[in-house]
Amino acid sequence: MLRTPMKFVLSAAASLVIALAWMPGTAPAETKTAAAVPAVAPAPARSLFIVDPSTSRDPFYPKSERFKAVIPKTNDTAVVYVPTFPDDIRCQGFSGTPERRLAIVNNKTVEKGEKFDLLLRTGKVQVRCLEIKEKTVVLEVNGITKELGLRPTLH
Repeated sequence: MLRTPMKFVLSAAASLVIALAWMPGTAPAETKTAAAVPAVAPAPARSLFIVDPSTSRDPFYPKSERFKAVIPKTNDTAVVYVPTFPDDIRCQGFSGTPERRLAIVNNKTVEKGEKFDLLLRTGKVQVRCLEIKEKTVVLEVNGITKELGLRPTLH
């Protein structure tokens, strides 16, 4: 069947390529590259140093001042909120019997020991009636006690 040496060489080369492709140690290029890639090694752990200025010092420069806390100095004065008795609270009248006195405060009728809420311009406040006298009422708001009487025009 083989008549020329060129055909013989070509058929021998084709047989060799086929034989090499089917050998157990050789695989197609795409599977070799996938198997040849080594697994990625995990990154080494990084050291973490926590420096607490109250307990730490520099081991190489023990007299160093760099770990000392610096407190910023300001010339600003602190604003302190001092609670005051609201000016919106008014005593409008008295009623009841001498044994059970009632006072009218901002259109609410209250008696001694009663706690109630008032809605003022500045917001909602809780008021406690401490005592009701003949012409005055003693109220407590925000821990401040004040004795209120009727307005001079209502006496």
